[in-house]
Amino acid sequence: MNNLVSAYFQRLWKNKLFIGLLIFMASSAILIPVMAHQEILTYGKSYTLESRFTWHFLIIGFLTAIFCPWFLGTEYSDGTIRNKIIAGNNRIKVYLSALLVCITANVILVAVHQCIIIPLGSLLIAPLKIDILSLVTLIGLSILITITLVCINTLLVLINQNKASSTIICLVTSILMLAVSFYILSVLVSSDMSAADSFTKSIFEFFNILLPTGQIFSLAKMSFENSIQRIVCDILIILFTTTLGVMVFERKNLK
Repeated sequence: MNNLVSAYFQRLWKNKLFIGLLIFMASSAILIPVMAHQEILTYGKSYTLESRFTWHFLIIGFLTAIFCPWFLGTEYSDGTIRNKIIAGNNRIKVYLSALLVCITANVILVAVHQCIIIPLGSLLIAPLKIDILSLVTLIGLSILITITLVCINTLLVLINQNKASSTIICLVTSILMLAVSFYILSVLVSSDMSAADSFTKSIFEFFNILLPTGQIFSLAKMSFENSIQRIVCDILIILFTTTLGVMVFERKNLK
């Protein structure tokens, strides 16, 4: 498995999409506090770093939905995955190696943005007002959500041999999850929900915690409620999607 992981990482460091996304995340982490600082000086506006720090949570789903199918889809289109299996590599190890490199790549993208915007934003906008425990929770949850989304997208990609269709499926899935989570949130804050029975409210709250996109909306609002439940849900989704992906991939007829 070490050889598989090493081969994937060699591809990753040379991958133009990964490098492009890395530049985008680093550039946005620089531009956001610089532009906010300029507006503070020019117009006297008042910003908090928290209001500028959390925007990237909303695009995590799209980052994973773009990267996973394009990076792993090439393995199918070039016949690389089939060659790895013909060479005697275990399918489980192939799947887990692909998953590991996708997780690492997307966590790097998120971490680079955070590592730049926090110190630069503290200097140009304002220091973070949240305590260190909340900051660690915020960063930890964002990374866990990223891993969860990567597991979902890797499952969708590795059971579909067509790169174009898997890209569409991943993007549509991300959009649908965002739409569902937005609807759930709108219902939860509506006046109708206050009059609804406790069971109905519990169902909406459960899916708001369960869906990674619902968790993203909560993080964007700097809400740390139900953090333990979110962590448990993410771990369960990671285990379920990985197990299902391995089971399907083992039985898949690779052309």
